[in-house]
Amino acid sequence: MINILVVDDEIELCELMEDILVTELNCQVKVAHNGEDALAMTEAEKFDLIITDFKMPSMNGGELIEAVKKSGNVSAQATIFLISGHHAISETESSSFPDVYYFNKPLSIEKMIKKIEEVTNL
Repeated sequence: MINILVVDDEIELCELMEDILVTELNCQVKVAHNGEDALAMTEAEKFDLIITDFKMPSMNGGELIEAVKKSGNVSAQATIFLISGHHAISETESSSFPDVYYFNKPLSIEKMIKKIEEVTNL
């Protein structure tokens, strides 16, 4: 079973994503509402996929990705999805993390599910 961490300060979006991922893909899903909590969760548990919002208070998604990668607490095979609702992610930003998949809001759940199936071989 795929273990996914969803990180977003919008509680309703986290709940929606958790419901969809569990129902559609039969995944195990954990939720964090900020980068600090997410980072602590990666220290306690290994995740196959991290889906994080970009703009969050105190630690944004880019900072979370950097911290997680430096910590070594995710498997080398872990996939990261970065979601942005406040601006389109530029080529400069995306080149900072070439192994991260980028999605802009409004989020197409269908596209995200298809990409999750593709990268996790579901």
